[in-house]
Amino acid sequence: MAETLPATGVGNSAAPNEWNSAPNDALTLIGAAGQDTNFGFVNDSSVGIYTQGWELGNMPIDFITMRSNFSIQLRYAWGTTPTLAIWNSLEARIVSGATILAASTAGGAFQSIATSITTTTPTNSAVVGFSYVNTTADKTTWDSAVVELLIDRARNKGGSSEEQRVFALSVTGEYDAVDLTTRYFFIT
Repeated sequence: MAETLPATGVGNSAAPNEWNSAPNDALTLIGAAGQDTNFGFVNDSSVGIYTQGWELGNMPIDFITMRSNFSIQLRYAWGTTPTLAIWNSLEARIVSGATILAASTAGGAFQSIATSITTTTPTNSAVVGFSYVNTTADKTTWDSAVVELLIDRARNKGGSSEEQRVFALSVTGEYDAVDLTTRYFFIT
């Protein structure tokens, strides 16, 4: 039996921890009240790739395995108009320890969400389907899932502390579900 996963946000940050957070660790569900209040951000003056994890949270009680049509949407923006830094890409994958749950490839390559980002207004990405989804991982594995987000940044002049921010996210898809219907049998 197939069920639709309710749109889900993320909770507290988890390893890897290469970003900063303000005012707290949690990212909000896209469309929820206050969706632009909390954010994770990178403002390092270095060129590089920065990865941050957030706990996905428990799957529904009837969850057995994820189906292949699993997707993510992110809400992002620059903190100020960029003058020194360049935001090459924003990417995502979902892991549970060493197990790849959703990514661009079974080997764990990050799925591209947005490239060449210049907006200073919080913007929702397209809903992006993961090219690879682990359709055999069970509820226990998915319950410990971490959404890893990657920012690839460069700069066109000296140091830069301009913030690249991610405000909110949503993941959704279909999963195989156990039938939780209670059946009663009476013998007379």
